[in-house]
Parts: sequence; structure tokens; C-alpha cells
Amino acid sequence: MSGFLIDLDHVLDYYLHTGINLRVVNFFHWCNNRKFEYLTLIFHSFELLFILWIVIYMFGLGSFWVALAIGFSQHMILDLFGNGKFLKTHSIYFLTLRAAKGFRIKDFLH
Repeated sequence: MSGFLIDLDHVLDYYLHTGINLRVVNFFHWCNNRKFEYLTLIFHSFELLFILWIVIYMFGLGSFWVALAIGFSQHMILDLFGNGKFLKTHSIYFLTLRAAKGFRIKDFLH
């Protein structure tokens, strides 16, 4: 579930760029053709993933949370490999670095 829901941040970025537009085909065109200048991608973050694992460990959270973290981790790993050909650097997956660059994506993509 979390491996899929993490991608909701793409929808948020799409709406921030284009306004509310419910045409799914436009969303996929925008993503696949990299029509964006800025990406927040708030869920695609190694920092959040690290915090999640620490909280699970510190508070002894149950199997639901562990499964959530595993799905999140798998998604991030697959994104690293799957998107590698488009990336100048894998540091794009650090929210703090994206924020430091003003969320301008040109610094991270070819």
C-alpha cells in the first residue's frame, strides 16, 4: 500500500504546476515528458524513510508499520534504479537538498 501511496506526491506537484485538472492523460503526459520545473515530492525522501524506521524501532511499532516502511523502502530503491538514466545525481531523493535548491529540478535531471 505505501509503495503505491508514496506516488501521491506526484499528483500534488502536478496540481501545483497546472491547477486542478482531473484528466488523467494530462497527468501522465506531464510526468512522462518531464514538463515540470519544480518538484517538491514530499514523500520521496530518504530523511522521511529514515525517521520512519527510527520511530518504528524506538516505539516498537507493530507489523502494520513495518510493512508500511518496507513498501516505502522498496519504492525508493526501485526509483533509484528505475530513474537512474534521467538523474544527474541520486541526491534528488533527499528532501533537504531539493529544498536547498528551491525545488528546481534542473539541478538533478539530465
